[in-house]
Amino acid sequence: MNPSEKLTTCIVPIDALDQAVSDVNDNMLKYGNRGYMEEDKGSMLHRITFSFLCATILIVTLRLISRWYLLRAQRPTLSENLIISSLLIDITSCILIHFQINTGMGKHIEYSRARPAMLVESMKMGLAQNACYQALIGLVKLSILAQFHQIAPPGMQKKVVFWVGVFVSILTLFTVSAAIFQCIPMSAAWDLENFPKGCWNMMEVNFFTSSMSTFLDICIFILPFPSMMKLQITFKKKTTLSLAYSMGLLALVCSIIRLRNIVHFNGEGDFTYVASMVPVWGAIECNAGIICASFPFILPLINRINGFAAQKLTKSRLSPT
Repeated sequence: MNPSEKLTTCIVPIDALDQAVSDVNDNMLKYGNRGYMEEDKGSMLHRITFSFLCATILIVTLRLISRWYLLRAQRPTLSENLIISSLLIDITSCILIHFQINTGMGKHIEYSRARPAMLVESMKMGLAQNACYQALIGLVKLSILAQFHQIAPPGMQKKVVFWVGVFVSILTLFTVSAAIFQCIPMSAAWDLENFPKGCWNMMEVNFFTSSMSTFLDICIFILPFPSMMKLQITFKKKTTLSLAYSMGLLALVCSIIRLRNIVHFNGEGDFTYVASMVPVWGAIECNAGIICASFPFILPLINRINGFAAQKLTKSRLSPT
């Protein structure tokens, strides 16, 4: 395949996707249409958010069972402490998304009589949830980097992982601070009469932080593979471990989709409806990251279960009927 054919192959699906999005936008109800004010994405947003949260809680629980009971770990590692902290913040973030939905996220409140009161509450919840998201995405990255630091051989690779971790820590402090203190005083963030006076341009800040997060996701996805290739384990185990860490692609894809949603939103007035998927994609991204960070640790548990199942199957075949 020549380069022009490759380019065409890449461009056509993107054009098709953009056309599909355009068709959906053309078919969307407009203000004044019957049923416009009754449109509500709330139940869908709830299902997506809490389905991923339940899956994450299950995977982290299996990780801890595998580490502490199956592998007889004496004490939690830095990576485990970070992942447990991440899970607690993740639960808080999802609860805040629940309150965002209850205060109008997923609905057209731009033209609602209850708009002022609902918008104030929605903006308060949005500020708190965004701060949780920024802290959570940083902690998940640090947990994964702590794992990589353990398996990286002494020398340049270990130093690279360490300094990437330092950069992630500094960036996380900045993004959390920017989310909390986006307006001075903080109450200006939900002051409908004066907003955005006294506030940063949060569209630009969110675009910058999301772009940096996506870039770091790509770097972190690449980091472990040189170290894993040097591990003194069988090729089968290397392949399994590589596939486990490759699940990080899901978090990377979610990060890119969230960034695309932010760009598509572009500060439109009906943000409680148009931008309702932004925090949900953030929740999916964080949960996917936690699952990716935990999955390699539950492989021994999966192998043990497979071993028990194979042993039971063998006994049933050998036993007389």
